[in-house]
Amino acid sequence: LFRGFLFYYFTLWFPHINALEKTLLTSLIFGLGHLYQGWKGIASTGVAGLIMAGLFVLNGNLLLPMIVHAIGDLRVLLIFGSKDRPENAPREAITAGAT
Repeated sequence: LFRGFLFYYFTLWFPHINALEKTLLTSLIFGLGHLYQGWKGIASTGVAGLIMAGLFVLNGNLLLPMIVHAIGDLRVLLIFGSKDRPENAPREAITAGAT
Protein backbone atom coordinates (compact mmCIF):
# COMPACT_ATOMS: atom_id res chain seq x y z
CA LEU A 1 0.00 0.00 0.00
CA PHE A 2 2.87 2.35 0.84
CA ARG A 3 4.38 1.76 -2.57
CA GLY A 4 1.13 2.05 -4.51
CA PHE A 5 0.24 5.28 -2.74
CA LEU A 6 3.62 6.91 -3.30
CA PHE A 7 3.96 5.80 -6.92
CA TYR A 8 0.51 7.20 -7.65
CA TYR A 9 1.18 10.55 -5.99
CA PHE A 10 4.67 10.90 -7.42
CA THR A 11 3.13 10.39 -10.85
CA LEU A 12 0.71 13.24 -10.13
CA TRP A 13 3.16 15.58 -8.40
CA PHE A 14 6.26 14.83 -10.48
CA PRO A 15 5.10 13.61 -13.90
CA HIS A 16 8.57 14.16 -15.36
CA ILE A 17 10.33 11.48 -13.23
CA ASN A 18 10.57 7.96 -14.60
CA ALA A 19 9.82 4.59 -12.98
CA LEU A 20 13.44 4.03 -11.90
CA GLU A 21 13.53 7.38 -10.12
CA LYS A 22 10.20 6.62 -8.42
CA THR A 23 11.55 3.22 -7.38
CA LEU A 24 14.66 4.75 -5.82
CA LEU A 25 12.75 7.58 -4.18
CA THR A 26 10.04 5.40 -2.64
CA SER A 27 12.66 2.94 -1.39
CA LEU A 28 14.66 5.74 0.21
CA ILE A 29 11.56 7.12 1.94
CA PHE A 30 10.58 3.63 3.07
CA GLY A 31 14.06 3.04 4.49
CA LEU A 32 14.07 6.40 6.29
CA GLY A 33 10.72 5.47 7.82
CA HIS A 34 12.67 2.87 9.78
CA LEU A 35 15.10 5.38 11.29
CA TYR A 36 14.20 4.09 14.77
CA GLN A 37 15.94 0.81 13.83
CA GLY A 38 19.27 2.55 13.26
CA TRP A 39 21.40 2.56 10.12
CA LYS A 40 21.22 -1.21 9.67
CA GLY A 41 17.43 -1.06 9.80
CA ILE A 42 17.33 1.80 7.31
CA ALA A 43 19.65 -0.05 4.95
CA SER A 44 17.89 -3.42 5.19
CA THR A 45 14.39 -2.01 4.80
CA GLY A 46 15.59 0.29 2.02
CA VAL A 47 16.98 -2.70 0.11
CA ALA A 48 13.81 -4.69 0.78
CA GLY A 49 11.80 -1.69 -0.43
CA LEU A 50 13.93 -1.53 -3.55
CA ILE A 51 13.23 -5.19 -4.29
CA MET A 52 9.49 -4.77 -3.69
CA ALA A 53 9.38 -1.62 -5.82
CA GLY A 54 11.21 -3.44 -8.60
CA LEU A 55 8.67 -6.24 -8.47
CA PHE A 56 5.89 -3.67 -8.60
CA VAL A 57 7.37 -1.88 -11.61
CA LEU A 58 8.10 -5.12 -13.48
CA ASN A 59 4.74 -6.71 -12.73
CA GLY A 60 2.51 -3.65 -12.86
CA ASN A 61 0.50 -4.43 -9.74
CA LEU A 62 0.98 -4.82 -6.00
CA LEU A 63 -0.03 -8.47 -5.68
CA LEU A 64 3.41 -9.99 -6.32
CA PRO A 65 5.25 -7.69 -3.90
CA MET A 66 2.58 -8.37 -1.30
CA ILE A 67 3.01 -12.14 -1.67
CA VAL A 68 6.80 -11.89 -1.51
CA HIS A 69 6.51 -9.65 1.57
CA ALA A 70 4.19 -12.15 3.28
CA ILE A 71 6.57 -15.03 2.52
CA GLY A 72 9.43 -12.96 3.93
CA ASP A 73 7.43 -12.31 7.10
CA LEU A 74 6.77 -16.03 7.47
CA ARG A 75 10.51 -16.60 8.03
CA VAL A 76 9.70 -15.93 11.69
CA LEU A 77 8.19 -19.41 11.74
CA LEU A 78 11.61 -20.79 10.89
CA ILE A 79 13.26 -18.76 13.63
CA PHE A 80 10.61 -19.47 16.27
CA GLY A 81 9.57 -22.91 15.13
CA SER A 82 8.09 -25.76 17.12
CA LYS A 83 11.30 -26.43 19.07
CA ASP A 84 10.76 -23.20 21.02
CA ARG A 85 7.22 -23.97 22.12
CA PRO A 86 6.80 -24.89 25.80
CA GLU A 87 4.75 -27.99 24.96
CA ASN A 88 7.77 -29.40 23.11
CA ALA A 89 10.22 -28.82 25.96
CA PRO A 90 11.54 -31.84 27.87
CA ARG A 91 9.17 -32.84 30.68
CA GLU A 92 11.93 -32.39 33.28
CA ALA A 93 12.35 -28.73 32.32
CA ILE A 94 8.62 -28.09 32.67
CA THR A 95 8.28 -29.77 36.07
CA ALA A 96 11.52 -28.19 37.37
CA GLY A 97 10.15 -24.74 36.60
CA ALA A 98 6.89 -25.48 38.43
CA THR A 99 8.48 -26.30 41.76
